Amino acid sequence: MWARHNHAWNLGAAGEHAEAARLMAEVAADRARVLGPDHPGTLWSRHNHAWDLGAAGERAEAARLFAELATDRARILGPDHPETLRSRSGHAQNLEKAGERAEAARLFAELAADRARVLGADDPETLRSRAGHAWNLGQAGEHAEAARLMAEVAADRARVLGSDHPDTLWARHSHAWNLGQAGEG
Repeated sequence: MWARHNHAWNLGAAGEHAEAARLMAEVAADRARVLGPDHPGTLWSRHNHAWDLGAAGERAEAARLFAELATDRARILGPDHPETLRSRSGHAQNLEKAGERAEAARLFAELAADRARVLGADDPETLRSRAGHAWNLGQAGEHAEAARLMAEVAADRARVLGSDHPDTLWARHSHAWNLGQAGEG
């Protein structure tokens, strides 16, 4: 099964996301049957299936699969395990891409709080979740709050990553854009 998993993964890495998702779904089903639904290999194949499905444009279905996977990983690995947090992030990211901005913002806010507690406030994944929260608030029309939050993210990214880091520059840009949308530009 590892060979089939790796083949599907390589297809996804080459940009063949629809075919990779199809094959990874088969691998995940076979792994669940042979290894059990809670086996780490089964969970990893399910993760890759959801990721490739989202990359192929099936964002709503990918979000649903990531939500299920996050629930299962929390039950099996614990709510603070890095793989559980990664699945929650995939859920929020795919909701964002599906246009569900308010729900994505809510999920990113919860994820940011949990990542700060588990990984620390300055961890890049915590900062990324905070940025996702602020960005999606702005996309949902809450520009003033998004600008306030993104200013904090930009300052923290400058302190942690440096003022010229691409993530810092993006946060500064997003802050300015949301200020303008809020009529403060």
